Amino acid sequence: YDSGITSLEELARRIEMEPGLLTHNQRVMWDFRQDFSVRVPRSEVEIIADVVRTAFPADASLEVCGSYCRGAADCGDIDVLVCARGDQSRLTAEAAEQLTKSGFLTSTLRDAHHISGTHIGQWMGGCCLASLAHRRPELAAYTLHRRLDIKVYPPKLRAFAQLYFGSGEEFNRSIRLFATRLGFSLSDQGIRKATRGKNDRGDSVVLWEGQPQEDPSGCAWATEASIFQFLGLPLIALEARDLGVTVARLEELAKLQAKRPPEEDCAVVAAGSSSSSSSSSSSSSS
Repeated sequence: YDSGITSLEELARRIEMEPGLLTHNQRVMWDFRQDFSVRVPRSEVEIIADVVRTAFPADASLEVCGSYCRGAADCGDIDVLVCARGDQSRLTAEAAEQLTKSGFLTSTLRDAHHISGTHIGQWMGGCCLASLAHRRPELAAYTLHRRLDIKVYPPKLRAFAQLYFGSGEEFNRSIRLFATRLGFSLSDQGIRKATRGKNDRGDSVVLWEGQPQEDPSGCAWATEASIFQFLGLPLIALEARDLGVTVARLEELAKLQAKRPPEEDCAVVAAGSSSSSSSSSSSSSS
């Protein structure tokens, strides 16, 4: 806008005149803007996930997160979580190379096979099932390019990654703020004791952060339920996390949870209800 571009038509003209106007990522999003704007049916999401599965070791787990795991009829993009032992950076790079050679991956937004300071691999870009039609003719009808994110984590972080990538933006903000008020920092890489304060500009920042917490239940953070239990919360069902769960609502649920007998810990509750039913199941979705 500051460059005098106030419409898509003007942007198209400027791109034609100045091929270097856009960054690489902007160019990818521009070139595939029409395809990427079309929502992806669940059935197509599942086929895409199955293709990604073939590029990872047989003992790796794979699940689709995002709005898919919360029961949405269609998705804006596909968020695939892979948990695998070994070098996550190498596994991500090898999978991306294999899927690119097959023609399935058609554009790359961020080729960051390793996120600095973590044990996480990541690939972001676009894919197209019809590119595989020469080997799988039944895929010829899937001609649209789809936005695809692949995140690769070690198995020990699976529950934290599920919570982060499966819960939705609003719920993530609420539960992370709830953890902050308890004196912790919660992320896709674990939960740590933390002290927050203000920097010179008055922004709230982490002043000190400890080592990752051990799971006091002895389950080694095997499921999301163990994270909720650690925070003193009931396990909130995935489909309920899109219902505007505020930090105030989480505080109400924590008070109710504190009154329940120990055997009812980690009960599954709907966000808008104080009633619960016992459940020990994980919230993973494949």
